[in-house]
Amino acid sequence: MSFLRNASTTRRQFTASGLGALLLGGGAGLVAAPVLAQDQPTFVTRARFLHADTEGGQYEVYLNSDGVIDEFNYGDVSDWIDVDPGSVRLTLTLDRAGFNYAVFDAYYPVAAGGSFNVIITDAIIIANAVETADVRRDMARVRVVHASADTPPVNVMVAGGDVILARDLSFGRSSDYVEVSSGSYDIDIQAAETQQSVLSLPGVQVMAGMVYDFVAMGTPGSEDRPLEVTTLETEATTGTPATPSS
Repeated sequence: MSFLRNASTTRRQFTASGLGALLLGGGAGLVAAPVLAQDQPTFVTRARFLHADTEGGQYEVYLNSDGVIDEFNYGDVSDWIDVDPGSVRLTLTLDRAGFNYAVFDAYYPVAAGGSFNVIITDAIIIANAVETADVRRDMARVRVVHASADTPPVNVMVAGGDVILARDLSFGRSSDYVEVSSGSYDIDIQAAETQQSVLSLPGVQVMAGMVYDFVAMGTPGSEDRPLEVTTLETEATTGTPATPSS
């Protein structure tokens, strides 16, 4: 799933970036249709949207001409939205006084059974499948998504240990999933080139049976929309039920 800003109305133009089971390619204002596919023990197909575009306005999102998100502002995370498998038309409009004009419109073939995060950023759209199956007992699954256009490649470390969640992760990319024990973690995001900390996250809680996408978004040094991490949580479809960490 992808959004494209109209170059005649804004300084930048979105391109599409596909990760995981979504592969999006762009050219001349068009985006090649991705295939959404993932083996999961459920036939529910759904998508969740995050507005991480620091320069973006208020959006409206349509699937097959049905409005599914209205007044979508920076930092907002949508509920899960059921998607009918097959050919799905995705339309994005810019909410403005007088006339809400479409800034993106495309069709995508959607396979049944996947859960997908769709992240609107300043320059690209990051869309990837959530791996919800087979979390081991007392474990959680975590991944890092780099969605901050003005932040250089980063390493994401767990303080006081040897766990590395991401190494040299550049804008528009996501790390592989890593399974960790439930509990509390101090996470440090470092510039990969200098290894200097750009953001520290003390006391991050993860629960057994849950899947976490840690989305780095915002602009370093900004007062209005600073560099931060938005956590997208998904309950695993198999494994032990989610329980608070001890």
